[in-house]
Amino acid sequence: ENTIALFINLFASVAYWARIISNAYCTRGFIMLTHLRYCDYLTTCPLLVLDLLWNLEAPYKCTSAGLILITLLTGVACSIVPSPQSYLWFAFGDIIFFYVYAMIFVIVRSRVAFFVARAKNEMAIKAMYYIKFACACFFLIWIWFPLLWILSPYCL
Repeated sequence: ENTIALFINLFASVAYWARIISNAYCTRGFIMLTHLRYCDYLTTCPLLVLDLLWNLEAPYKCTSAGLILITLLTGVACSIVPSPQSYLWFAFGDIIFFYVYAMIFVIVRSRVAFFVARAKNEMAIKAMYYIKFACACFFLIWIWFPLLWILSPYCL
């Protein structure tokens, strides 16, 4: 169970590194995840949310990962359909995104507060600082995804 987190993060790291390499050298990439548009996001984002909730021993792990996948699929639908309908798909995806964002934020905040209350020694308290920092980075970066979906056809 503990090694699943290692493999999920390793997979996500390799996928994002391949994306960076393919963008830096103006090629289509060297693995399948970079050939299909948004395929890397569709695989890594739900897995990373699953990993975060799994490590915090939080409820609704698979439900949250599934809702993230549905949110990303609405983004893919937004990029595929023509202009008037794409705005509806984007609005639908944003509604789901902000609901899932708030749901996961509440779950993670309650689990981190639980772990902080249980931290007794100095090393545990220091570890909780890093866990809080990692969760804050996760949620601060994650809120920019709708903007990425808007700008991706023009900038990437």
